[in-house]
This record gives sequence, structure tokens and C-alpha cells, in this order.
Amino acid sequence: YTTFEVRSYNHSGDTESRRITPFIRENESIGQTGDVVLVSSGTFSENVTVNNSVTLRGNNYNVSCSGARVAESIISGPSGAGSSAVTVAADGVNVNGFKITNVAGNYAVAAAGRNNLAIINNIITNVGTLPVLSGNTHAVAITMSSSANIANTNVSDNCFSNIKGGEDPGLTGNAAKANNGSASAIAVGFSGANFDINGLTIERNTIDNVTACTQPFTDGGKGAYG
Repeated sequence: YTTFEVRSYNHSGDTESRRITPFIRENESIGQTGDVVLVSSGTFSENVTVNNSVTLRGNNYNVSCSGARVAESIISGPSGAGSSAVTVAADGVNVNGFKITNVAGNYAVAAAGRNNLAIINNIITNVGTLPVLSGNTHAVAITMSSSANIANTNVSDNCFSNIKGGEDPGLTGNAAKANNGSASAIAVGFSGANFDINGLTIERNTIDNVTACTQPFTDGGKGAYG
């Protein structure tokens, strides 16, 4: 395979960051099965879209999320409600060794209808934690394909913390019911799925402080899930 590198720089006190998504898109040679993109330590404030079959290696590649880690490669989603810090838009993607946050959004990593996906050894924290946010929050959201079964998804050895469902204290009644949300660390399938997932592995993740909306509304309920 071929190895490529994305670095975050600091020159004379000024921070200059190369963004991950344009780097992948603009380099046509990236995308062969097994290609590797090395992402240095530093904060990448962007919503990353992975549209090639690559391995994204953070600075703590294959290092336990609860172990002795070095400086993090941080993907920090800057967009608002409904956004994902990392969107997987290709089969054969591996995200390993990052810290991923998205305080103003609803997802850390989202994939729809993708095969051979691995999300491993990441710290995924502070998702949906702004004081006012709408909708459900899922740190990792795996949605089925609309046309066929999907296969081989591995979400393992990650540390999840501080995942919060949408909660707007200014809303009551039906408005609160429609806008405030549940929360989960790992969500797979969802109730509207018409196809299956084969080869699903979820193991050795740690999950802490997942909270749903607690504001009163007309009926029903919101849940906090692992």
C-alpha cells in the first residue's frame, strides 16, 4: 500500500493546518484498497468526509483508548445540528487512533450503507454537549443501505464519554417532544431499516456519561443507551 501524510503545523506561533478531507479528495492516487493516510497530532477543525477506501491513522494508531497515549490527532467538527465530525462515504474505511469531538453536532462518526468499516482505538467525547441542541445524538451511527445488506462493521476498543441528546430548556409540550432527543454511544440499524448487517463486531468499548433530554414534554419518552 501507499502511505500519505497530513500534518498540522505551527510556524512562529501561528497555527497552519492542512485539512484532511481536501487532502484525500485532491490526491487522486489515494483510494486504493489498503492505502494509509497518517494524520499528525494537532486539532483539525473540520467535518471530515472519507470518500475513498483508506485507513486514517491518528497519532495513537493501535494504542488503547485508556492507555498511555501521546499527543492526539483531534478531529473537531465545527458545524451545527445534524452534522457529523467524520462521515464515511466509501467502503473499506478504517478510522484508528483519533480523538473525535462534535460539541455542536449530533454525530462523531456516521456511515450509511457502507461495507468493511472499522472504528477502533479512538477517544470519542463531547458530542452534542452544547447547552441548546435539537434532535437525537449518536456518537457512532451506522445506518443500513436502502438497497442491499451490508457486511463487516467493527466498532471496538473505543472510549466514549459525554454524549448528550438534544435539550432546549426553552421548549415545552409538542415542540419539546419534536426537538429534544435521545442519546447513544453506538447506534446500528435504526427502526426504519429494510436490510440487514452481517459480520457486526462491537466489543471492548467503554461508555461513560450518556444522557438524554430530561425536559418535560407531552407524552412518550427519550432514552440514553450504550
